[in-house]
Amino acid sequence: MISMILCRRPVIRFLSVLAISAVFMVQPVFSQETEDSQIFIAGFNAYQQKDYTTAVTRMNDVLQKHPQSPLRDMTLFWLARAHFKNGNRQDAARYMSQFTREYPDNPLKSTVEEELLGLAAAYDKQSGEEQKRQAALKAEEQRKNAELAEQQRQAALKAEAERVKAEQARQAAAKAEQERIAAAKAAEAKRLAELEEQKRIAAAKLEEQRQAALKAEAERKKAELAEQQRQAAMKAEAERVKAEQARLAAAKAEQERIAAAKAAEAKRLAALEEQKRIAAAKLEEQRQAAIKAEAERKKAELAEQQRKAAMKAEAERVKAEQARLAAAKAEQERIAAAKAAEAKRLAAREEQQRIAAAKLEEQRQAALKAEEQRKIAELAEQQRQAAMKAEAERVKAEQARLAAAKAEQERIAAAKAAEAKRLAEMEEQKRIAAAKAEEQRQAAIKAEEQRKRAELAEQQRKAAMKAEAERVKAEQARLAAAKAEQEHIAAAKAAEAKRLAAREEQKRKAAEQLRMREKAISQYKSVVEKYPGTRAASVASAKLAEMGIAVEASSAKASQAAGQSDNSHVLKVEVAQFSSFDFNVISTPRTYDVASRIALPFKVTNRGNGTDSFYLESGFPADYNVAFVSATAPDQSINQTPALAPGETFQGQITLAIPASAIDGLRINYPVKAASRFTGETTQSREVRMIAAAPLLRSVLKSDKSELLPGDKIVYRIALLNLGSSAARNVTLRLDFPPQLEPLDYAASGFRQEMRAALVLDGLEIKSGQSREFAIGFQLKDDALSGQELLARAELINNTLKTSAAFVSNVATVRPVHNIRVSHGAERLVVIPGETVTVPFTVTNTGNVRDTFKIGAMTSGAMDAVIFNDLNRDGIRQSNEPVISSIGPLEPKEEARVAMVVKTSRSAGDGADGDVGIRFVSVGSPSRTAAASASLKYSRPVLQMAVSGRDGRLKPGEITTFEMNVANRGSNLARVVELKSSWPDQLELVASEPARTASAGSSHVWKFTELGAGEQRTIKVSYRVRPGIAVGANLQIKNAMSYEDQLGNRY
Repeated sequence: MISMILCRRPVIRFLSVLAISAVFMVQPVFSQETEDSQIFIAGFNAYQQKDYTTAVTRMNDVLQKHPQSPLRDMTLFWLARAHFKNGNRQDAARYMSQFTREYPDNPLKSTVEEELLGLAAAYDKQSGEEQKRQAALKAEEQRKNAELAEQQRQAALKAEAERVKAEQARQAAAKAEQERIAAAKAAEAKRLAELEEQKRIAAAKLEEQRQAALKAEAERKKAELAEQQRQAAMKAEAERVKAEQARLAAAKAEQERIAAAKAAEAKRLAALEEQKRIAAAKLEEQRQAAIKAEAERKKAELAEQQRKAAMKAEAERVKAEQARLAAAKAEQERIAAAKAAEAKRLAAREEQQRIAAAKLEEQRQAALKAEEQRKIAELAEQQRQAAMKAEAERVKAEQARLAAAKAEQERIAAAKAAEAKRLAEMEEQKRIAAAKAEEQRQAAIKAEEQRKRAELAEQQRKAAMKAEAERVKAEQARLAAAKAEQEHIAAAKAAEAKRLAAREEQKRKAAEQLRMREKAISQYKSVVEKYPGTRAASVASAKLAEMGIAVEASSAKASQAAGQSDNSHVLKVEVAQFSSFDFNVISTPRTYDVASRIALPFKVTNRGNGTDSFYLESGFPADYNVAFVSATAPDQSINQTPALAPGETFQGQITLAIPASAIDGLRINYPVKAASRFTGETTQSREVRMIAAAPLLRSVLKSDKSELLPGDKIVYRIALLNLGSSAARNVTLRLDFPPQLEPLDYAASGFRQEMRAALVLDGLEIKSGQSREFAIGFQLKDDALSGQELLARAELINNTLKTSAAFVSNVATVRPVHNIRVSHGAERLVVIPGETVTVPFTVTNTGNVRDTFKIGAMTSGAMDAVIFNDLNRDGIRQSNEPVISSIGPLEPKEEARVAMVVKTSRSAGDGADGDVGIRFVSVGSPSRTAAASASLKYSRPVLQMAVSGRDGRLKPGEITTFEMNVANRGSNLARVVELKSSWPDQLELVASEPARTASAGSSHVWKFTELGAGEQRTIKVSYRVRPGIAVGANLQIKNAMSYEDQLGNRY
């Protein structure tokens, strides 16, 4: 496996360690905004210095203090490697597994040691099995919970159905009870009516009996008339007294009975209501307790709880039913007792009446006996006085009884009305309370739903942003990988095509050589056969021997050698050429800078037995620009070695450049191939292993605020880190900021503004393991809208390598600002008293959020005001321009036109002041208000008349004059000015200047069309006393003036 080695050569490693130690000797004070990057770079440098324990501590600090850091992927990566280097294989596998799981497309994965990847894979396999087991347990638990929830839901539904059924039974019982009470009331009313009717019949019967007695008495003898009349009067009086006493006693008893019955009824109703309330409260408490208990109990207790709850509900239902039946029975017994009591009372009353009648009869007989002894004269007087007194008392008692009965009826009616009103109010209060509770519940549900929707929207937004960032990153990596793969495939195809072409060429040449060889062999054999024993045959045989073909001696040659010994034989063999070679390329992986031309030495040694050359072929992708050169001629590219004698070695170089897009630490492994030119099948391949060394730039971009108002300042802190093993030179930092922000003092940090929403810093150099920080201040523009999300984007452009990487800041949100501005055209208006004026106002939503504004009129010295929406801005109310009490909603910076129609006071004096104003209140933020006003200056004509003339004595026929001066002391024009002078008949008008306008009898009128402000007119009138007027007559001339203003108001 390849280790991430930052400094390979000892001298460079030593100097780098000294440089890093010098830079980081003093522990920096971390700023709050970039603390994660500072802690990370400290851990990264500790890893470079092989202080793996410190590296683990620092990387853990980043994860614990900043779990959402933009450097989280790098932190997990280096934490896993630090644990691995430190021997903590379990922790290394866990963090590497977490890294590959959270960032599956991260290109750093290709730089990880194979052993560490194997550990992570084993950990994933073990974790996967554990996760499956946990998932199975969780699924089983969810299934059990679902079953439990379903059972609870069914139990709740059953309990609810039973509760509804019980409630319906209760309502039916209550309705039956109400009907029973109504029937009882109706029966009571009927009983009272019957009782009254019985009283009336009894009274009528008594009256009939009295009339019959009177009639009987009238038929008695004349002699007994006085006695009969006395006895009848006494009897009537006694009966009346007794009847009155009985009636009063009966009325009192009846009133007491009614009062007792009402008190008992009220007490019974109150007790019934209390029982209903207690039962309802108890049922509600029991229902809540049952629900709460049902939710908290375990599955094993659920069936028992349901059974107990059902039994309890049934017992309560039975108890309620028994209570209802007991109440109904008690009510029936009460009615029966009441009926029995009423019957007993009526019987007792009849008995009392009978006893009273008997007693009255005894008293009558006694009275008759006593009265016989009285004098006739006293009897008549007493009878007369008693009759008068009895009649008066009877009338008075009857009136009192009627009044008491009427008052009782009114009281009963008032009590019934009050009771009905109280019950209605109670029902209304219950309904209002229930409606209010329902509204509160609905509002709470709605608020909870809105909160959940907002949380869900926020989570979805964050997830979408994260997914989008990961998608963009993955897409970039995928495109880069696809591009590299396509280039690799294209290069491989080109190399393969080139190899195949060379191979075909070799095959063709070999076939040609074989054909020529076969042809030569055939020709040489033909010569040997045709011309045996000749020099040509000897040469042909020698050539065949050189070609490795043994030729037997011909019969002719055999006959020539017959004299030789038969015991010897010569076999000639020629050694053929074979191909073999050694191909050596550097095999130990080393680190090389990307985008730099590098040379890798290689050797080819001919181990064959003949001269040979060797083709050279690369398996690298085309973007590596691989070339083979000779060590002695590095500027000339070759594709084969020169001809090498057996044992001769060719020393060459493989020149290439690692693509600039290669990530730091990337393991590069591609083949190179050498093939014998003599025998194409003789080939050897070698793997070329390298590690890419490149700058790895990261940026952490954070704002110091997550929410801000228009006009607020925000600082973006940019931390640049080079986590690669080589320095980054000629780097450009481009900061794209939202258009809602205005940069502040960026030139002091070396930035320049490009276009309107980008700051650029050129010429940066960041060494390996180094970090640099910048802080750029911005101010939020006043036109920023509420809810806008502000995102800054930092792009790092490596101009040398032609690579770039972009990083996004955290989100800052524009907070809402509610504000308003009101303006109007005229600050001062001149009006005539009683005039209706229209004052226009322009309202502008100067906040950054959509808002509605309530409107209120403010008037002083004016009668009333109406505000309408002036849609066409002409100041005249149209039929489609409604009267409003609010305006909006208005978008930010949107304005609207409203107009206030003011009816001014007709009694205002000239020069009086008034004010009309308008006040707007933000609905979103009631503390945000704005007002504007215009002052009114009342202008009207004020005419004053002054009369100057000579008072005193005038003789008949004597002429004198007087002047009427009219001056407009007001500030406005007077119209239709009229002066009327009323004279007595004794005076005669002689002349006037100007002439009078009209006259009627003794009245003279002067009229002026108008009289401007400050203008005055004088009328000179000459008159005389008519002849024949007696001395001492007092004469008066009455002058009156009237006028009107431009509105037609008369003064």
